[in-house]
Amino acid sequence: MAKNILTHSIDLIPWWFRDLIKKVPFVAYFQRKLVNKYLAGSEFIYQISAGPAKGLFFPIKLPDDKLYWTGTWEKDITEVIYKNIVKGKPSCDIGSHRGFIAGIMALAGSSKVFCFEPNPENIRHLEKLLDLNKILKLTILPYAVAQEDGEAQFSIMPETSMGKLAESSFQPEVSSNSIINVTVKTLDGMLISHEIEAPGFIKIDVEGAELLVLKGAKDIIEQYKPVFVIELHSYTLAQDCINYLKDYSYDTQIIQKNIDLNNEASFRVCHLLARYNK
Repeated sequence: MAKNILTHSIDLIPWWFRDLIKKVPFVAYFQRKLVNKYLAGSEFIYQISAGPAKGLFFPIKLPDDKLYWTGTWEKDITEVIYKNIVKGKPSCDIGSHRGFIAGIMALAGSSKVFCFEPNPENIRHLEKLLDLNKILKLTILPYAVAQEDGEAQFSIMPETSMGKLAESSFQPEVSSNSIINVTVKTLDGMLISHEIEAPGFIKIDVEGAELLVLKGAKDIIEQYKPVFVIELHSYTLAQDCINYLKDYSYDTQIIQKNIDLNNEASFRVCHLLARYNK
């Protein structure tokens, strides 16, 4: 009984306050105590009750998945994605992880979402998400995405949300949990082979291979001009991706505040919103 009540207790907290509750000392402490006593370590299926992911059924295991439970995982980014989805057109979620953002894309009005994820463990999460949300049109594609088709080594990193092509320069000091061989495809090639349809929106989170993804989507960018949200993993990559998209008449802006792209010292991992300027 207590577990069931606690599972849905988050429903009583207004959306605007969910991201702030951790800053209220007594409330945050009391919540942690109850969660650790009744919910820690056990998985339950929860229908997210507020925010861009409202209505999405998602497997939750506390305390690790607290931000999924509250619907506030990458809150600023998911709000931007929700507002910029091109309704009625397909979307691509490149580096889909567990599919939380793919679910938001579908809920926001994508006609279908192509979820790219080469990590076998994350593919299992995506398959479970698809089973829980049969009404959403999600297609799982177990590929890495880059500039050329082929095979490559893929590093699975200690943090489960992160994996990268071995050639990526992102976090070279971090040891991989394991290295697997994966199939690599380009977006342009998959459009030609009809594995995907022309996307109106593309999210890229590929731990340092973001420019390679863009170069492998040259024809899509030229012909269909999708909206992009790209996680940028270095100052150099930020400059390279922005300049590449500007050559195709895209306007770009960093979503996070307090990042000055004229000052490398201020750079941290951030997200770029890019839209074609007609």
